Amino acid sequence: MTTEQLCAATLQKDWLKNDPRYVFPKDEIERNHEKVSIVIEESDIIKKLAEEKRISIGNLLTFDPHNYLEALDFFSNILRKKDFSEGRDLEHCFVRFLNIATRSENENNDDYYQPKIGRGGNNEMSGLFNKIVESGKQEPFEPLLRFSVRSFVEIITAQPCINGNHRAADFILNLILMKNGLPFFALTENNVEEYYSLFNTRDLQAGRIKTGKMIEFMAKETLTNIDHFGSLENC
Repeated sequence: MTTEQLCAATLQKDWLKNDPRYVFPKDEIERNHEKVSIVIEESDIIKKLAEEKRISIGNLLTFDPHNYLEALDFFSNILRKKDFSEGRDLEHCFVRFLNIATRSENENNDDYYQPKIGRGGNNEMSGLFNKIVESGKQEPFEPLLRFSVRSFVEIITAQPCINGNHRAADFILNLILMKNGLPFFALTENNVEEYYSLFNTRDLQAGRIKTGKMIEFMAKETLTNIDHFGSLENC
């Protein structure tokens, strides 16, 4: 698959009903985390982003990989789930994943998910979850990478979680990618600097959203992961 083909690919019809068979390489993910932590501590690019207050290094290093690996077990079960009839079904899974992934950080805080409440009493995230559930039901289907990146960015920008907004956004990003037959995205020592340069909260909330570069980044990482892990088969 080429970059052009990947960027042109659209969401599959009824993609949320797909049942991808996948076992997460936990040992590799844990080793990845250790390498990413070293880059975060030593990288001049990361230090500059922190000096500009675009990221907080302390927040990046409080990540508990054991909680995240446990959350991936839950995510594996969600990949098999086919009955997302409403946005609130997906939101419930999103919040449960967040609860597991950030357990160490939020152990004394029951209000770890605090989306803003908009008009009509609905929380600001409801529209996104409804849009995701409806996205595979009616043609024309949106470009896959553009839709996944836009959904990912919307969550990070909204900051609905006390901690772990990027991990929560990963849940949605990888759900979209994997149920459409692509491998999961994860931070690595090779992509972490570019990732936080593009997807830091301060820039996103200020409207500095480089959609084209974000899609190029995600295409590059997806093709790397296809070479490494292969594509997923849906059943």
